[in-house]
Amino acid sequence: MGSELDCPLVVRLSTLQRLELQATMAALQTILLSGFAAFVGFACGAAGARTLLLKRSEASQSRCQRVAGALSSSALVIIALVGLLWCFISPPPFSVEIVQPPSFRRNDPTLSLYLGNGCFWHTQYDTVVVEQDPTGPFSGRNMSEVTSLIGYAGGRYQSAGGAVCYHGLPATDYSRLGHAEAVSIMLDEITGPVARAQVAALAKMYFEHGFQSLPDGRRQRLDPQDVGAEYRNVIGLPGGMDNSELWPLFEEANVYGMPLLRGAVGDSEGEYVVYVYDSTQYPFFRGEAYHQFHPNNVIQRPVPLSYTSTLKTVQENLGRLDDSDRGCPELPFAEIVFLIVLVFSMMLSAGLLRLASKETKDDDGPGTTLEELLRNYSRAEQIEGYKCEKCRKTGCVRSAYIKRPPNNLVVYIDRRQDASRFGKINRAVQFPQELDASPFLEESRSASYQLYGIVVHQDFNRSTFFGHYIAFVLSSERVAWHRMDDDQVCEVPWSVVKEQRANLLFYAAQSVSLPPCEDGTNGTNAVRQGRRTSNPITRT
Repeated sequence: MGSELDCPLVVRLSTLQRLELQATMAALQTILLSGFAAFVGFACGAAGARTLLLKRSEASQSRCQRVAGALSSSALVIIALVGLLWCFISPPPFSVEIVQPPSFRRNDPTLSLYLGNGCFWHTQYDTVVVEQDPTGPFSGRNMSEVTSLIGYAGGRYQSAGGAVCYHGLPATDYSRLGHAEAVSIMLDEITGPVARAQVAALAKMYFEHGFQSLPDGRRQRLDPQDVGAEYRNVIGLPGGMDNSELWPLFEEANVYGMPLLRGAVGDSEGEYVVYVYDSTQYPFFRGEAYHQFHPNNVIQRPVPLSYTSTLKTVQENLGRLDDSDRGCPELPFAEIVFLIVLVFSMMLSAGLLRLASKETKDDDGPGTTLEELLRNYSRAEQIEGYKCEKCRKTGCVRSAYIKRPPNNLVVYIDRRQDASRFGKINRAVQFPQELDASPFLEESRSASYQLYGIVVHQDFNRSTFFGHYIAFVLSSERVAWHRMDDDQVCEVPWSVVKEQRANLLFYAAQSVSLPPCEDGTNGTNAVRQGRRTSNPITRT
């Protein structure tokens, strides 16, 4: 084997903490994303039920509306339960039991065995070294004759389409389907002296170089930071422990006395034991091309470029690494796409409470006027619990007003209701073309404004978190209104503009006023004087 397989233990342990963190973060990512999908379902369902119970206009809802809302809420909870089961149960729903080896195999399952002890990257390199050893029983196989392939084995389930894939959709995830990472090697013969010699060489490599000794005498795989049943130690051969010709060779190579257990459904990680499977009942599923002949990043063991590049290219040209027939998603973490679609569909479904009926304007209460909203906003409000830090008196009156009339007055009408993302208030607010803002100023003075633009949010299903914004703008000559929708502009009458449920109103002052200049003179008078004398005006 050489020194490449006998790298110092201290080198492996020097990166242990970093690798443990990577493994933990990957596991947390899967758990959090999966749990989030289920949580959104429950949250949307609960929000729908709350809306039904607390909606003040519930008396005006028909029985059909309430039934539709209740059904939509129930559907969300059911979807959440299905998502929860799909994301966490092993095997996941819709998986099927394996009845025969996969059709996309490259190695003949009747002539092959598989080995696994943690991450399959370093195990594949070890088996390739055995295959290419010119003095070994494989007679120094060249690059086109190498049969070692990375994949998954030891499980009894596959997806409905016959796929077993790397971490992705729950229905095809090898860990959820009960498989472990493994490497398949094809023998020249399955019985006879050649078969026994080849199995003996592989078994010796597996037990001597695939594990490390602990102070208490137990043997542990080289990458203990990879946790989970998908990294358990596995051996698979035709007949398993009942193969009277080949199995004794593994027992003989187990010089360190590792426990050897007959594999079955539900095997746990068992870090210090080896599970043995009948490869005809627990077949091997070839893994992704990007995993094949990969650098040994996990245990930080260098491998030659001829292994990661030349050998991989030869195998690709032979068609042994083609992924097109495996039935796996192209994205290794396709559950992200699944969650986005699931969450989006759930939030749309929550809107069935509003979509169940064609609501009228009165559903948001009687209409009001902009002046009335401003009066309510600026009226004096008694605050009993306030205590002044200077005079120590309790209680005060709070009010809002405009300290100095702006040249442009922008009014924002908040149409959000509570925290519901489907609770937009579409109450009609009448707004004038000419607004007298003098009642809302700090000092009594004239303040007349001309409306020149409004912004309207076109919602979907009364949502506040997505939709489309359009604007209505008065021409510079102040003779015509125009509707502006992206690159579409058309002229509209005032009768159309005044019926809009505006979010923003833009008013321009009838007379422009400026702040005082640095010398204390009135800015507005200075501008007028500057215009008459054509002298430049300096102001802040």
